[in-house]
Parts: sequence; structure tokens; C-alpha cells
Amino acid sequence: MPARLMVPATRPATLIGTFSKHCLETPSDNAARTALLRASDYVPMGGWSGGTRRFVVADLRPMVILSETGRTCAVQAAARSGQTNAIAAEIARTWPQARPLAPSAAYEAAWETAPGQAEVVALLRNPRGPGQNEITLALMRR
Repeated sequence: MPARLMVPATRPATLIGTFSKHCLETPSDNAARTALLRASDYVPMGGWSGGTRRFVVADLRPMVILSETGRTCAVQAAARSGQTNAIAAEIARTWPQARPLAPSAAYEAAWETAPGQAEVVALLRNPRGPGQNEITLALMRR
């Protein structure tokens, strides 16, 4: 599969929709997530490596990344205009009590989903990826 399809330039709505479907609307159990990914035509890109496994599909949907622990689920795509604003709006809609976390070199932006909740949503950038500028939206449970 060409690298441009593994990490495609995904529309903001597709990025958010894929994140919702595979990271929010699915139990954190990897077997359930994997079954949903395969039913959605995703295939694993190799096995578990460094505690994560990547799933890709040969269309313009983003890559999905799962952690072995089930505590992290992310979607990754080539950066495209409108994604950051759409993500911020979706976080405000999905988690009305979300509060932004202090700036960090580890992420572009991050939010605690609710006070006292052991759950964070983060927006990360990789300026050196295959697409030259990748965006990752990740849900991390502590």
C-alpha cells in the first residue's frame, strides 16, 4: 500500500468520525476494536510493535493506532486545513466539561475530558512524517 494511503490527507469530518467510531464508541477491549476495524475494511500493518498496533485502509480514512493495554486509541492523517478547528469544536461538543491542559512540548493541545476523569484527549503534530506534516488525535486513559 502506498504511504500516502496509509496516512492520507483526511477531511476534518472523516478524521473526527473515524476517531469517534473506533476510539469512543467502542469498548477499550482490543478484540472488540480489532473486530470493528476489520469489519470496516481496515487491516493491521504488521503486529504489535513498541506497545502499539497500526491499522490502515486503502481509502482516505486515517490510520488507527491501538495500544496493547487498550488505554490509548488514536487516529493519524496528513495535516489538512480545518482539522484543528474541527477537533476543538468536537471536543467542546463531546466533552462540555473538558478543560485544556498546560502547554507541553509533547502535544500541540490536550484536554482533560472532565474534572477528576483519568482521561485525556490530545492533538499531536509530526512535521517529519511520511506526509511531511501529520496530525494525530489520541484518547489516553490513565
